[in-house]
Amino acid sequence: MKSLKHIEERKIVPLVAMISAGKSHLLNVLYNIDFLECKAGIGTKFVNIIRYNPEIKEPRFYHLLLEKKGDKYIFYKDISKREIVGNREIIEENKRINKMLAEEKDVVYENIFYMTEINESPFITDKQYLLTHDLCDIPGSSEYQEKPKDPLIKIPIDNNASLDALVSALGIDIKKPGYKENEENETDDDEKELEEPKNFGFENNDLKKKEQKTEDDIYYNVHLQNNTYINEIFSKIKDYIDGGIIMLSSEKYYFKENFEMIAMLRKVIGKTIDNFLIILNKIDLSENPEEDIEKCQGLFMKYFPSCKAFNYF
Repeated sequence: MKSLKHIEERKIVPLVAMISAGKSHLLNVLYNIDFLECKAGIGTKFVNIIRYNPEIKEPRFYHLLLEKKGDKYIFYKDISKREIVGNREIIEENKRINKMLAEEKDVVYENIFYMTEINESPFITDKQYLLTHDLCDIPGSSEYQEKPKDPLIKIPIDNNASLDALVSALGIDIKKPGYKENEENETDDDEKELEEPKNFGFENNDLKKKEQKTEDDIYYNVHLQNNTYINEIFSKIKDYIDGGIIMLSSEKYYFKENFEMIAMLRKVIGKTIDNFLIILNKIDLSENPEEDIEKCQGLFMKYFPSCKAFNYF
C-alpha cells in the first residue's frame, strides 16, 4: 500500500445535473478559478472534488484511489502518479483526462476520481464551511430528446428547508417566487379530474394500490442500471453527501430525464435528499425568465406530487 496516502475526510456537496447544465462553469465562478473545462456537449468525464486548503501556496491536482471497507468507500491520494501543480498545468491536465476518457469504451469508475486543492476562495466567505465540505463536479447524465406536453401545475413556494449553511457559504440569495391563484387556464375539465373516482360497486384496485404507495410514481418507474454515472459514482460518495446542488438549464429544464435523474439519485443514496439547492441555470438565455421559473416549479410538483421521493419544499 505504498502508493496510498490517507487524506482528510470531509463532507461532499455534489453538483447534480444533465449534460451542459453548466456545473463546471458554476464551480469556476464560485471558486474564482478556471481549471474546470467548459464546452458544449459532454465536457467533464471524471469526478473532481474541489477542496479548500489555505496551507498550500499553489493549487494542486491529483488522482484518488478508492478502497471499499464494508459498505463505505475510503479515499486515498494516489502517490504513484504525478501531482500537478499550478493553474496552467492543471487546466491542461483536465483537458488531457477528459479527452482520454472520452475515447475509452469501458470506463472503470473507481479510476475516475480526482481532487483539486485550491488555496484561495475569495467569493465564498464562510471558510469554516469550506474546511469541512468539498464541492464536487460530476459528469452529467445523457440528454433527453422529447419535450413533455402535459399541463403544468402552479404551486406556492415555501422556503423552509434548512439550507442556511450551504446558502450562507455560497452567498446565494433565495427569493420566493410569486404564486397566482385562479389561473385563467383552469377549466371545468381540470376540476373534474380532481374529483374522487366513483365506485360503482366494484373495488378500484388501481386506486387502492396507488393509495398504498408512499413514494411518487416516477420513483417506481425509474430503474437503476449498472455502468451509469449516477449509479456508479453516487454509490461511492453517498456516505459523505451533506447537501448538494441540483442544476437545471433554462434550455432543457422541461426534459423528463431531469426528474428521473433526481428519482434515481434518491434510490442510489438510499436516504432523503436534504439541504439541496435547486438552481435554474442559464436564465440569461431565457426569453421570459419569470415564466420559465414558474413552469420549472410546476414540473417539480408534477413529477413529485406526494413530496416523498423528493420534497421540493
